[in-house]
Amino acid sequence: NLSAFKRYAVDLAELGHVDAVLITCSTMNRAYPHVSEALQHYKVPVFQIDRPMMERAVNHGGRILVIATHGPTVESTQTLLHEVAGETGRSIHITGALVEDAWDCLARGDVENHNAIIARTIRDHMQGEEIGCVVLAQLSMTIFLLSHPDPMKEFGIPVYTSGQCGFDAVREVLTSKN
Repeated sequence: NLSAFKRYAVDLAELGHVDAVLITCSTMNRAYPHVSEALQHYKVPVFQIDRPMMERAVNHGGRILVIATHGPTVESTQTLLHEVAGETGRSIHITGALVEDAWDCLARGDVENHNAIIARTIRDHMQGEEIGCVVLAQLSMTIFLLSHPDPMKEFGIPVYTSGQCGFDAVREVLTSKN
């Protein structure tokens, strides 16, 4: 419910006196404009965890491989990529993979197989088509970097995660406020 989401954000500003609000759900990123508008009066910045990742992918160029482990995230990820591309005047080409078995592994606490499935998916797509960069569609997929800390060295292309890109962007804004 969008109104409840906005009310919760206002409560965070009024009662929690937060410095920023970070929307960490890839699917709920669609609520960003509404939450941002609701918090404009409080001068509390609102961040979409995925947006910095999308900006890096769009700016990098080339075909973007979007890998998701949870079906509902696919559409919101592609929509945000197209929005960012439109705002920057760039055209993008997206290819994708849904690997729900990786989600099942992570739900069981099997990080190793989760990460192995993602790595195999990247390699398989790179064999079949030219890929410029990879976008891992959910925050939970940031755990991939534990097994593959230097994707550029390993795969020859950047692998963007919302955790790394999103938290970097939030840190920049919050440290510049002080």
